[in-house]
Amino acid sequence: MRGCSGKAVYTGVLIGLLTCTLALSPLTALGGSYEDGVLAYSLQDYPAAISAFEKTLKTDPGNVEAVYYMGMAQYKSKQYDNARRSFQMALRMADPYTPMFNNSKRYLSKIETKQLSNIGLSTAPKQQSMMATFSNASLQDGSNYYGYINEQGLANVFDLSRPITVYVASGQNVPGWTPQKEKHALQSAMSAWKHALNNRVTFSMSDNEINADIVVRWYKNDPEVAGLCKGYGWGGKQLQAHVDLYTFHTNGITPFSSADVTSTAVHEFGHALGISGHSPYEEDLMFYTFSPKQTGRLTGRDVKTMQMVYSEKALY
Repeated sequence: MRGCSGKAVYTGVLIGLLTCTLALSPLTALGGSYEDGVLAYSLQDYPAAISAFEKTLKTDPGNVEAVYYMGMAQYKSKQYDNARRSFQMALRMADPYTPMFNNSKRYLSKIETKQLSNIGLSTAPKQQSMMATFSNASLQDGSNYYGYINEQGLANVFDLSRPITVYVASGQNVPGWTPQKEKHALQSAMSAWKHALNNRVTFSMSDNEINADIVVRWYKNDPEVAGLCKGYGWGGKQLQAHVDLYTFHTNGITPFSSADVTSTAVHEFGHALGISGHSPYEEDLMFYTFSPKQTGRLTGRDVKTMQMVYSEKALY
């Protein structure tokens, strides 16, 4: 998923708040309100704080403060995966460049650095762009990031022995949509990944939404995201992926350029085909956010990683 709050942010899968099994603590008996969570957090009773914030969000899912402070409590508890999801959600919900927005970005960077360090990636001394080399056997010399996304959990993959069918819902009534914009975005996405997989993957357009492998829909804008991919499958096999593309920024006023829509389409098709996580390298199109270092095209690391996804899965 490609978020867009001021500056676009990528997230590879639907972001959900994970419920944790928590040990009882002196404040566990609190009523579960936002105020209870803040009190528990101030007393450094992080398990109780997390529990209270989770209860708050069940009845008030739009409470960005609860999401943010739950992420802080999870971070303090060293629950880094859960904290990453919470901060990603807070980043999507908070107003751009507010203290909460900026702190969420800062803690996401800290988490990325910690997790990269845990799997053998050392950051460069003067840049926090995570450009370095992996000692992990599945990710050598920074030529790919398979080991990193494998830590995040890989998506299901399609059967490449047959064409992947793509259904595109009409965007004719969507403001900002044009046939040219759609054609360029989808042809670029399919061509990029077909080339990346050495022509092992082929695509075929379909007029049957129910049986299509990838369903593409167009919308004017979403208050949080610029693109979204939802995959449905099990046992390593992808059954269907839904890709949502937007023509306007989250403010509903500024249209996306054709280049922006195209890069988003390539990114989301990458998720649909099997990369559920994000690259730690900011040059890559599968990086979690836009970067001036990106060219709008797949890098060698993007290509190699997708090849390894299908090679390592060894399903077909």
